Amino acid sequence: MVQIDLSPRQVLVYIIAGIKNGQYQAAINIAQDCIDQLDARSKTNTALEPTQTTEPKLNTE
Repeated sequence: MVQIDLSPRQVLVYIIAGIKNGQYQAAINIAQDCIDQLDARSKTNTALEPTQTTEPKLNTE
């Protein structure tokens, strides 16, 4: 799992942009990474330290 260090608003923008551009799998992957991170945080009940900060990549072709 890649640590995504974005605000909730930024995450939604990337997901919506992926859907608008027809890149459904990219949008699903971003959403799944966020869900996985939230699950991990709720199980440990502590904030996770960023291990790798990345900007989601959407193809603009």
